[in-house]
Amino acid sequence: MLDLGWRIEGQSVVIYSIRPSWQDESQKIEEPAAKATYNRKTNRWKIYWMRADIKWHSYPPHPEAVFFDEFLAVVHEDEHGCFWG
Repeated sequence: MLDLGWRIEGQSVVIYSIRPSWQDESQKIEEPAAKATYNRKTNRWKIYWMRADIKWHSYPPHPEAVFFDEFLAVVHEDEHGCFWG
């Protein structure tokens, strides 16, 4: 079963998937999928995705969002399969 969670980290909101461990279903694994960081100077949200190198990278097709719900729409659509594979 897959679930979603989010957390606030400073100026950022991180969205992650939550799933049972394949070795022990009583343990949960959190895998970060998307991050939006608010930039006060530009009043925009910068959008990031986590690559296989376990580092956050700018999301080139849509690097910024004016509103937070725009960020959520980009993650939901996942046009290039970056956030959810």
